[in-house]
Amino acid sequence: MKRKSSGSCTTAFPSETSKIRSKVLKYLTGKKILDFGCGTDKVVPHAIGIDMRNVPGVDVPILKLDDVYTLEITTYQNELETFDAVYSSHFLEHLKDDKMMLKSWIKLIKPSGYLVLYLPDDAYYNNAINPEHFQRYRHLVFVQFFRKKFPLMEVIDHGPDIGPDRYSFYMVAQKIDENIEKDKIMENEELECLRRLAKAARVALNNFGKRMSLHDLAKVVCEYEGKYEKETESKD
Repeated sequence: MKRKSSGSCTTAFPSETSKIRSKVLKYLTGKKILDFGCGTDKVVPHAIGIDMRNVPGVDVPILKLDDVYTLEITTYQNELETFDAVYSSHFLEHLKDDKMMLKSWIKLIKPSGYLVLYLPDDAYYNNAINPEHFQRYRHLVFVQFFRKKFPLMEVIDHGPDIGPDRYSFYMVAQKIDENIEKDKIMENEELECLRRLAKAARVALNNFGKRMSLHDLAKVVCEYEGKYEKETESKD
């Protein structure tokens, strides 16, 4: 049986964030970044650091842990969907209601913005010895849960971060821009319509030859489309 880590930071890795920073920086290039549970080492210098500990680097100290769930309706009520990214390292597992926290973060992220998480993997980290941990996560189980629970967020990157003094996994999700999705749906519908019309035209030409009038061709296409609609309705 493999021995789980009890968690540690070293000279090489003075914080949990320092272990994953280089891998996730490409998602944190925006101007408005929130770093939840930042401690003294914010993921990027310009991030807004939020933590229970009032230490250097913390811009928004949280006096009561329950207050962290409602920042989107208190501190940032006028900034919903304006942040380029929300980053959090080894913080979510400290919360009793992690789902509520995730919902709050998603409300703050703008369309096409990112949620970047770095979490201890229960397969490698000994949560049992840490009384401050209310949640236990495993890499692929968490990713599957997140995809099912938050369909407006597309998981675009994730992976284990295991090795000496490393016992975690990361996940990056991008908020779907609903307007872009609507445009894509309309484009797909238009393409599908053109494909059906082209098929109907080929059927007409095959059946009646190339010397069809436009009127006759249009009539056959309309008949074909009517047949297609009836078939679609019967399937529904």
